[in-house]
Amino acid sequence: MEDAGFFAPTGNNLPSKNLIVVQNRDNLDKLAETTPYMKWLKEAPAAIVISGIPEASKYWLQDSSIAAAFVWLKAVKVGLGSAFGAVYH
Repeated sequence: MEDAGFFAPTGNNLPSKNLIVVQNRDNLDKLAETTPYMKWLKEAPAAIVISGIPEASKYWLQDSSIAAAFVWLKAVKVGLGSAFGAVYH
């Protein structure tokens, strides 16, 4: 699944994002508390965290967003449920 995000296009073809698979229940619960809009993570079996690297490219936000869209499309294609949550700054 993370391959879809890894191979998503990026501005200037620079490595401006990290993709982290989270399956640990404690970590998922902590992520759920980062914003009031991601409480659903308390019931999710896993998450893919995409973090931008501003030092790598001025397009890090767009690159991370495109990667999230590619992951979402792959999840739908393989029949998985998907949701999006954002934490900025």
